[in-house]
Amino acid sequence: MACPGSDKPLRQTQQAEAAGIDHYADTCLACHGAPGVPPKEFAKGLNPPAPNLIKSLNNRSDAELFWIVKNGLRMTGMPALGPTHTDDDIWKVVSFVRTLPTLSEEQTTQLIEALGSGHEHGQSDHDSDSPADHGHSDGHAHRH
Repeated sequence: MACPGSDKPLRQTQQAEAAGIDHYADTCLACHGAPGVPPKEFAKGLNPPAPNLIKSLNNRSDAELFWIVKNGLRMTGMPALGPTHTDDDIWKVVSFVRTLPTLSEEQTTQLIEALGSGHEHGQSDHDSDSPADHGHSDGHAHRH
């Protein structure tokens, strides 16, 4: 699965990992989540589901991860980041993904904050059961 530019130019450094966390938070976290950070609600509807990266890390080389992130995967929700990210930035994501099993408390907090509070379906926190309270005409109560 190698492609031009897939020879890993970055060493597994703290600088690469630190830069990668920002890209991961912006482009990967909503679907894949991280240890202690569940994916966004919409990711539950992905078909096929986004893989748990921790479980699949040992099955992929760095070059394969690079290729997947750069080119995406057809017939899945995995987009190609190559059109919007440099190869260097994609390698930073790969470097960060490799650290997922050993995230620090600080990194977990950073990812939780990046993900935001989310949007959950369920019982409304409001006293009224009226869909008009939240501007939804479908009868579903939403909690933020």
